[in-house]
Amino acid sequence: MRTILPRAVRDLSQELMRLPSIGPKTARRLAIYLLRQPHSNVTRLADNIKNLHANVKICKNCYNLSEKDVCEAVSYTHLRAHETSLHLV
Repeated sequence: MRTILPRAVRDLSQELMRLPSIGPKTARRLAIYLLRQPHSNVTRLADNIKNLHANVKICKNCYNLSEKDVCEAVSYTHLRAHETSLHLV
C-alpha cells in the first residue's frame, strides 16, 4: 500500500530535489526529518537560506563569495597596489 504524503511534504520534496545529488527518496527523507525537528531549528534554517541571497554576493573581479560587490582579497590587493604607487611618486 502506498502512502499519500501531505501536499507540504510533497512540495518541499520537489524543491529539495532541485539541489545537487538529491533524489526523490533523499528529498522525502529530508522533508520528513525537518518536520520532526523543533520549530526553532527549521525557522533558523529557513532564515539562513533567505539571508544567503540577501547578504552574499559574487565578487565582480574574481567571482569569490563576499558580503560586498568586491571581495576583501581584491580590495586588499587594490589598496596595496595604490599604496605602492603612492610610495613610488
